[in-house]
Amino acid sequence: MDNIHPQESEAVTCLGDWLHPRPQQPWEQLCVLAATLIHVPPEVLDVGVVEVLARMAQLVGAQHAAVMCRDSQGHTRLAAQWGASGSGEAPQGDLAAEEWALLHHAVSPLFIADVAALPPGAWRDALQARGVRSRMLLPMRSGRGKPCLGGVWLETHDQHWTLDTETPRLLGHFSQLLAWAYARQRAMLAERSLFRDFQVLLENTTDFIYFKDAQGRIRFCSQNVAQLTGYTHWRELIGKRVSDLYSPELARIYEEEEGPVLREGRPLIDKINPYAAVNGGPAWVSTSKWPVRDEQGMIVGLCGISRDVTANRQAQEALARSEDLLRRAQAVGRIGSWLVDVPTDATEWSAETYRIFGVPPEQRIDTALFWACIHPDDHERVAQAWTRATTVPGAGYDIEHRILRHGWVRWVHERAEVEFSADGRAITCVGTSEDITERRRVRETLRLNEERDRQWLQALVEERTRELAVAKEAAEAASVAKSAFLANISHEIRTPLNAISGMAHLIRRGGLSSRQTDQIEKLEAASAHLLNIINAVLDLSKIEAGKLELQQHPVLIQDLLAGVASMVHERAAGKALHLHVEAAPLPCGVLGDATRLQQALLNYAANAVKFTEQGWVALRAWMLAEDAQRIQLRFEVEDTGIGIEPDALGRLFDAFEQADNSTTRRYGGTGLGLAITRKLAELMGGEVGARSSAGQGSCFWFTAWLDKVSSSPTLSGASCQAEVEALLRRHFAGRRVLVVEDEPVNREILQLLLENVGLVVALAEDGLEALESLGQQPVDLILMDMQMPRLDGLAATQRIRLQPGGFDVPILAMTANAFASDRQRCLDAGMDDFVTKPVSPERLFAALLTWLSTPRQPMAGDSATRG
Repeated sequence: MDNIHPQESEAVTCLGDWLHPRPQQPWEQLCVLAATLIHVPPEVLDVGVVEVLARMAQLVGAQHAAVMCRDSQGHTRLAAQWGASGSGEAPQGDLAAEEWALLHHAVSPLFIADVAALPPGAWRDALQARGVRSRMLLPMRSGRGKPCLGGVWLETHDQHWTLDTETPRLLGHFSQLLAWAYARQRAMLAERSLFRDFQVLLENTTDFIYFKDAQGRIRFCSQNVAQLTGYTHWRELIGKRVSDLYSPELARIYEEEEGPVLREGRPLIDKINPYAAVNGGPAWVSTSKWPVRDEQGMIVGLCGISRDVTANRQAQEALARSEDLLRRAQAVGRIGSWLVDVPTDATEWSAETYRIFGVPPEQRIDTALFWACIHPDDHERVAQAWTRATTVPGAGYDIEHRILRHGWVRWVHERAEVEFSADGRAITCVGTSEDITERRRVRETLRLNEERDRQWLQALVEERTRELAVAKEAAEAASVAKSAFLANISHEIRTPLNAISGMAHLIRRGGLSSRQTDQIEKLEAASAHLLNIINAVLDLSKIEAGKLELQQHPVLIQDLLAGVASMVHERAAGKALHLHVEAAPLPCGVLGDATRLQQALLNYAANAVKFTEQGWVALRAWMLAEDAQRIQLRFEVEDTGIGIEPDALGRLFDAFEQADNSTTRRYGGTGLGLAITRKLAELMGGEVGARSSAGQGSCFWFTAWLDKVSSSPTLSGASCQAEVEALLRRHFAGRRVLVVEDEPVNREILQLLLENVGLVVALAEDGLEALESLGQQPVDLILMDMQMPRLDGLAATQRIRLQPGGFDVPILAMTANAFASDRQRCLDAGMDDFVTKPVSPERLFAALLTWLSTPRQPMAGDSATRG
């Protein structure tokens, strides 16, 4: 009761006072109750109704009375109940379903004089179980035709009612009074709830809401209007005008726009107005105002709503700036954008796209217009690209094509991405069209320029190629001339050397005095020196021409060093020099060209002995590094000789270079040995170097990469000349050998060498004599010179091989040409092997032993009888 208005509290007090016995008639009581219930607040209506129920029960002598209310959703509640003193506890719970059904349709009180007379069922059983004998149900309706708001029931337990006709009618008025009171309660509570909701709305809305009277004075408004204008509560604004709240400029704007609304009833919809924000910055609102009319339609004020659209306006301005920037950027970049709704063909173009396609901006666009702009020659290609893009997800659209409009042609590059639905249908296509006309023009100009330049360059290249071809032919001719010159020089020098060395060998075998032996040794030394010069020149020429091929055979490094030491041993012993050989063990065997390794190391060793007068010379070899397939070895020769000035070391490995001219005069030499060693080392993947000081000796070294091999080589067969000669005499004495040589001295020397090992020799001066000799007498082997008059060795060999059985006899070339190409010519002509001039007896006998040991058929007859 604390929240009851004073006037309402007085009404309740009066109602309580009326309940005391007073000498009033029922109709008078009804009038007093009606007048009093008007002022009862809805919150305590149920309290007052209990007293009314008591008065109603007293009128009919009932022991219990109650009011059940029902809302529009069918929910029921026990609003109030009364029980007479000593009648027991009043029943709790709802009315029976049968009673509600009766009340729903009833317009007057329902009277059950005898409960026992009710039809059997749960309803009668429940009433009898509580001792009810008579029961009355009164529907609560606030008027005729009004919905049933609930019901009043009264019951007696000690007697059956016998009522006159006036009492139920009077009770019906009482129930109607209660219906009106509860209807009023519902309306007042709903109104209060609505007012609370509206108040919450006004206090929490972000929109500015306000109501004004016809004179423009505020009646009420939302709380944020008070905050905006600097007030604490919205009630402080009641009665104020806009001129009291805003600046003159804003007040004038608001008054001018409200005039038509208040005078003419014209609503104002979504007008953008400025206003002063709380933070003092510029702000805008979207304002709508409507007239408010009374029951007679007269304008009594207005209702307004203003919504802050500052963020939207700023976003729109930013969007407008962005669109303007995009438009200008597209114009500068000559790139337009477009969008196509694929199912509907609805199309949107940017301003630049309109310009590129030559279409007025006001013209309606669709895909048909787009296709009309495509150049006829490009139509099919564009259609294929578009079909693929809109049917294959992820394919995309990227194409260059032409536009044909009003007689002019423009090139565009179009790119687009297509969005597909979940079921694979194309939905939208967003793309760009770039005007590349100028780019294509520049590209075409560049293409023409490139074509012109290409033709010019091609002509220049052809001319240069012709010049190079002429130069190449000249160079090749010079190379051929050089090779021919070297071959001729080699032949012309080796041929007499062959006679010199051969005669010296034969003379030495005949027995000599000590003086003669010394003379023969000097002769052989001079011959060997001359041969070394020729070999050095030829080796350097072959290396520079790229014609030197390295062989791959097992190499014993210890034997290699020992062999080089043996070659310089005699000269070292003559100077009383000590020779040292140091070869570190290797983890495996190696493959390499033993001849070239020996040549490179011998160049160092020979120089060391030459330039050392006393002390020692050491030959060393050891492993530096290895990988899965190779081993890197370092070879060096160190001496205690005259040494070299440091500034001369850098040029020692150049061809024809020596430390100084005095060494040339004193020690001799060509200056090719070190250059050959450097090139051989480089061919084997290595390098060369030296360290020395004048008077302190020298150390020369080179490195080489050699392939690994699982096992080391072993020597077999004849290991010295004496054994070879013995094998020839023992197994091949009497075998016939044809010597074809145009030089008489060489023929004589070869004849003597061959006869000394028991071979039978036939002689021929050229190829024609050789053919004639073979026609008369078969042989077991042929030694064929290369250069001869009338018919040279190559042509003679080819004719021999063409004869019946011509491949049954081995033919060995005797050549002074040391190039591999010359040797290949011998093999191509049909020769089996070659012996280089000047002929060394050791190499000659080794070759004879090899080829005579090879089983072959004789050319004619039975050679077994020629023993």
